[in-house]
Amino acid sequence: MNKIKIVIYNNFNIGDTFFAQPFARNIVENNKDTFDFYFLCKFNTCAYTDTIPEIKNVIEYPELLEDFKIYNKDCNIEFYGPVCPHNFMIHHYIPNKRILFINTWIGNFIKDINTNPYILNLYKDNNFEEMNVVSYIKYYQNTLNDIYNKYNIRINYNPNDKILLPIFPKLDSMIINKFINFKKQFNKKFVYLINYPGCSKQPLSFKSITDFIHIINILIQKNYIVLLPNKDSELLSYKLNNNINDMYFMTDEFNLTIDNSCRNLYYCTKFGNMCDITISFDTGRNYLYMNDDFINNQNNNKKYHFGSWDKFYNNLLNNKLLAPFNYVTFIKAITYRDIVNYIDINL
Repeated sequence: MNKIKIVIYNNFNIGDTFFAQPFARNIVENNKDTFDFYFLCKFNTCAYTDTIPEIKNVIEYPELLEDFKIYNKDCNIEFYGPVCPHNFMIHHYIPNKRILFINTWIGNFIKDINTNPYILNLYKDNNFEEMNVVSYIKYYQNTLNDIYNKYNIRINYNPNDKILLPIFPKLDSMIINKFINFKKQFNKKFVYLINYPGCSKQPLSFKSITDFIHIINILIQKNYIVLLPNKDSELLSYKLNNNINDMYFMTDEFNLTIDNSCRNLYYCTKFGNMCDITISFDTGRNYLYMNDDFINNQNNNKKYHFGSWDKFYNNLLNNKLLAPFNYVTFIKAITYRDIVNYIDINL
């Protein structure tokens, strides 16, 4: 009999797919001889292809992709559209095709835990908190238990809290060396200033590109080289119109390809970790430095996280089970002025 195909999918954004990677890695490692594993996400594919050799991309298997689309239609989810309605379904099994779909988007669970009686009963003792990946352990265990109870499919899972952080994808050493040589041209310190916009309506300390320009200006005034991962058109115009030399867009400077693999994000994060300072905010792409490799091989990069609230910081960045004390410094900043003032006085 053919092995059951397990499709791990996530309809959402970089932070969602990044922090779902450890679950995928966990069940593949503990069941790779029992099942065939596949993944499907709109982007950030390298977080899976480059870290889990045994997992396959559904996009490369047209028949399986068609099965997924049919399943999605049944669940009222438009996978390829801009919005995914929150019709709750953590898992779904097609017996005659021996295909099991597992939804790893944590947001679906969060939105329905207090409204769906079945889900509320299943996870009532979970003590679940968004972005606290330690609290995800019991959620995943309960999900797999529910799969066993409903479909008689047993999937082994290791509840060790030491394997909860993502693994960073392998990158081309030639491109990394290009960045090292770039840095050698300057006798200045480097700041990796993460300027990705939020995709999930997170409250941010800056409200516009004009706000962000004030942050860039204070850093340049303090004699830093500013590296930006996102080539924003307004920031590009500002750079050109004002003849600013100490601000660089990393995708251009290092010829990084932007595609569904999102490997460019990981190069920027890697380069950022090689800078003197990283400045981050409350969006998923900012958290890529929360990975097993960076934490276990710390360098002199100082990380400052500015936020108008401390929920994500306390649940993720300051969680002693995940990272050493002060791996990231949190500064509460309601507006961009708070960020500018902090930089002016402390950096």
